[in-house]
Amino acid sequence: MVSWADTPSLPRSVKLAYDAYAGSFYVMSAEVEMELKDGQYSIATNSKTEGFAAWMFSWTSHVKTEGRREEAVLTPIHHRVESHWNDRNQVVQLRYEDKNPIVAKLEPPSDSARRDPVPENLRGNTVDPLTMTANLVLGMASGGGCEGNFRVFDGRRRYDMNIFHGVTDELQEHSSALYSGEAQTCAIELKRIAGFWKKSTKAGTPLLAPTLWMASPLEGAPAVPVKFAAYSSYGSFRIHLTRFQMDDEVIELEKD
Repeated sequence: MVSWADTPSLPRSVKLAYDAYAGSFYVMSAEVEMELKDGQYSIATNSKTEGFAAWMFSWTSHVKTEGRREEAVLTPIHHRVESHWNDRNQVVQLRYEDKNPIVAKLEPPSDSARRDPVPENLRGNTVDPLTMTANLVLGMASGGGCEGNFRVFDGRRRYDMNIFHGVTDELQEHSSALYSGEAQTCAIELKRIAGFWKKSTKAGTPLLAPTLWMASPLEGAPAVPVKFAAYSSYGSFRIHLTRFQMDDEVIELEKD
């Protein structure tokens, strides 16, 4: 596996597309674009409800992070989230000073009756969710393992994401998935620290133990997430890679 930023003078980008399923129902689509150049990086996602879920409610999300890159380490500078849930809009803007996030905008403001705001002493030395994911991908592309311990703050919630190197798995061909073949599994543990709904799981307790599969969809390409799965008493939730583009090379799932 190699990095798409091995040649600093030649900016490289990766664009990914995913479909998500709750049980057998198609519920969400997402597009991801990552770009590394000149000691900088940007990563953006666009997501929306689809199929069965779109009949129930309308949700769209646009998220973007920009920051500095020092080899395999990414440090955020700006993070922005704009989401629309039925008739409600939400905006989060973070800027970083000495690796510490400053909440520049939060709409609507946190409702202390439903969730406690994250204390400032818990926000320091954290990254946003996109930088966390990109750090994992870039670390693997630079020869590291599928592992890491990340302190994450997204503007409303503070949690720890612990990722553990798993076994090598063989993904079978699937009508909803672009990739089949050998993949590295990564076990994920998310521990809630602060800022979650008061009716949800108490802070400090781990949630589900989902699994992420990482693989190179094309020869010479970096390993990227090709599958994600989580299971609970409510059923299964799966995300599959459906499109991969690296520069002018593109592979895409043929859909009916």
